[in-house]
Amino acid sequence: MYEIKKLQFGEWTTRYAIENNGKPKVLFVHGFGASYSTIIQVLQFKRSYDLITLDLPYHGHSHNSNPEINRVADINELIPFVKNFIQELGIKIDLIICHSMGAIPTLKVLNDGIVDEAIFFAPHNYFADEEQNIDEVKTWLIPQTLEQAKTSLLNLSYTKIPQYLSSVDRLAIQSVAASKIKYEKYSNLLEEMFDKNFLENYSHLYFKNNSKKITIVAAENDLYVPLIQLQKIGQELNIKLEIIHNAGHAIFFDQIKRCAEIIENKMLQIIANKDWS
Repeated sequence: MYEIKKLQFGEWTTRYAIENNGKPKVLFVHGFGASYSTIIQVLQFKRSYDLITLDLPYHGHSHNSNPEINRVADINELIPFVKNFIQELGIKIDLIICHSMGAIPTLKVLNDGIVDEAIFFAPHNYFADEEQNIDEVKTWLIPQTLEQAKTSLLNLSYTKIPQYLSSVDRLAIQSVAASKIKYEKYSNLLEEMFDKNFLENYSHLYFKNNSKKITIVAAENDLYVPLIQLQKIGQELNIKLEIIHNAGHAIFFDQIKRCAEIIENKMLQIIANKDWS
């Protein structure tokens, strides 16, 4: 059974979805510009776990009671958000999985000992200012022109199935129509995410501190988080790295079956290594 609910903690209220089938719990944390539903297709597969997903601050149906905090996205609100959500929810999380920007609050969860195991899919990371043009990436995340919006959409998916390609023009027009609002809301967050001090003193430090808890899954053809960044992290910190072929940054869209297999295999390992009595 999959239920959509709301949870309030502090000044924040967020939408979340939860399964309650008496199985171990896996929490999913989405990326930039996404929502709780990013990984929803995983529900079609047979699983040994119940899935929980949530909307991050400034995304989906998440909102703060303070209008000023709602107006401009702030990384200091993002960082503790998932930790606070888990604590208010009061349910043991056996595995946390995240995508892209979702790595930022997930690292906090790991570092504070709230969850012991994690899978990072195409995570934002401390090499984010290397191996790519950051200014260009920012135009993909918050496109201001129709051309930028089309490029952003085309760069997300590697498989480029006909149904997706046929929707690019329509989605690009919608994106540009909302560009002013998005820029005012998210441009500050992007600057904070790619700030050198943040990358070194938060992202690098927390990846290093929690390297034994993390498995990284990279998309071979990812233009947003290039494979070489994640290979460097794997080598430097001795973190297990799995590579999904024929996939771009929209890794769940391109290869949901393979992603589901990786999550299930990890969960089976956790179940085998723990006493659930």
